[in-house]
Amino acid sequence: MKKSKEIDAYISKYDGIAKQRLEEMREIMHECASEAEEKLSYGMPTLDYYGNLVHYAPAKSHLGFYPSPSGIVAFESELENYTYSKGAIQFPFEKKLPKALIKKITKFRLQENEEKASFKMLSAPAQRAIAAKGIKTLKELATVTQEDFLSWHGVGPSALPKVLEAFSKKKLKFEK
Repeated sequence: MKKSKEIDAYISKYDGIAKQRLEEMREIMHECASEAEEKLSYGMPTLDYYGNLVHYAPAKSHLGFYPSPSGIVAFESELENYTYSKGAIQFPFEKKLPKALIKKITKFRLQENEEKASFKMLSAPAQRAIAAKGIKTLKELATVTQEDFLSWHGVGPSALPKVLEAFSKKKLKFEK
């Protein structure tokens, strides 16, 4: 991941523990989400990978980490030592950042955003046909046969090569 000058400028506005935690969080993000891009969004450092991934920003006594509600729900059992809400976790300045937990949440969000983007290469009718079957990921799509997929209303012949290419990247195949 290339470091953004915007984020450099953002971090340079802070000093002391706030600046230290921002730099630590940025380093953690670079270690676990190298495929993401840094940007400023909602006025704070943000990782972007097929859409916003996570945000982080300092407050008076903590570093806020914003991995979206899904990131909170998926790891709620590991958040008992932190103040958290529907979409935010507070990491107090007086404690070390929980590097392993932050990495797990960020990697979860990477995978989640990647899966959501799985069908964006298809036409809107094909995306709706897949959604109508309750399929949310390429892995779930791989549980149907190619013939069934092609028979769905909205799935045209141009969808097949795109899905097969996406499957090959994930080492997936249609069910036989």
